[in-house]
Amino acid sequence: MNDALWLYYTGNTRIGPERLRQTTQCVARSTDGIHFEKLGPVIDAPPAGVTEHIRDPKVIYDGEHYRMLLGAQREDKIGRLAQYSSIDGLHWRYDGLSGDSFGDHGYMWECPDLFPLNDQWLCILCPQGSTAPTPDHHVPHHNGYAKATLEADGIKLDDWQILDHGFDFYAPQTAQTPDNKRMLIAWMGLPDEVDQPVKVRAGCIS
Repeated sequence: MNDALWLYYTGNTRIGPERLRQTTQCVARSTDGIHFEKLGPVIDAPPAGVTEHIRDPKVIYDGEHYRMLLGAQREDKIGRLAQYSSIDGLHWRYDGLSGDSFGDHGYMWECPDLFPLNDQWLCILCPQGSTAPTPDHHVPHHNGYAKATLEADGIKLDDWQILDHGFDFYAPQTAQTPDNKRMLIAWMGLPDEVDQPVKVRAGCIS
């Protein structure tokens, strides 16, 4: 966006003695990567039917306009993907929720990512509280990807696949390298995942 670095992030505020959560989506802009100007919330409240658990903005340019993806939770405590679109990166239009074809697939979705790979758009998601794919895979926080179809008014998701079956892999995000390769990075170790088995081989924990 005009050779500037734009950082989108979720702002969380706790209000009153009840510590009620207020969630906004914000942006800061820099021309040198060191000094940033906060431009304030660009989305100041969750959309109708969505709780304050909406976060982790991922912004991409699809060739025509910007799309913002957010992990979200419906008011019935079911996770979904919230979508917005924008021409200038500051004024955003809500385009709805995706993922109804997956049914009750976790109580909250986090850390969305969207990118093309071999002429197919893919969407990475982290559904919390989804059903484990095997009896031995009983961690509460999962991750995987779906095929995505970009439409004028939103994104269609189908064909869900588990990305990793381990208990120490979460919040994966990708970036494109200068030679057009797709690189993925993720957490290795969750602070609330302490009661899990480990294997020690040759002096290393794996």
